Amino acid sequence: GYVSLVYGGGGESGFSDVPPAEVEAVWRNTFLAAFYPAQEAVRWMKEAGGGYVVFVSSINSVLSLNEFAYGVTKGALNRIAPDIATSCGKYGVYAVTLLPGTIGGTPSWVGKEAELERIASEIPDGRVTDAREVAEWIAFLLSGGIKAVNGQEIRLDRGWSISKPGFKE
Repeated sequence: GYVSLVYGGGGESGFSDVPPAEVEAVWRNTFLAAFYPAQEAVRWMKEAGGGYVVFVSSINSVLSLNEFAYGVTKGALNRIAPDIATSCGKYGVYAVTLLPGTIGGTPSWVGKEAELERIASEIPDGRVTDAREVAEWIAFLLSGGIKAVNGQEIRLDRGWSISKPGFKE
């Protein structure tokens, strides 16, 4: 099969104070940056006999963490995999969306160790997700594991979303 991995990101304001330009920029960088290549890949996969698509969204798409533009566009991104599953499954095309929590050890967290520690303290095992864990899930899904969870959202947040995380003020 053929493989596609789609990611997008950006944005940090709450609904009442988010500038419209931020919403537009995050929409382009998060949703549209994933939508267009995924749509082309799926069209090709249908003709080629199938394939796998893994979207990397965010737990922010289901939690209210006062990052409106980012959360709402990641939420829109979450809707693509179910549609691919229901409309393209008969062509052997499978899709899933990963919802990782905070991913430590990435460039966006350099110099923010105190914030990472605060987030980790809200997670049941006291750790944030790391990039290797996300990569291992992607490898598993792309090895065929995706077929059993076609169209689903998989939370990779170490239980953060079920442990009532603290919200930004």
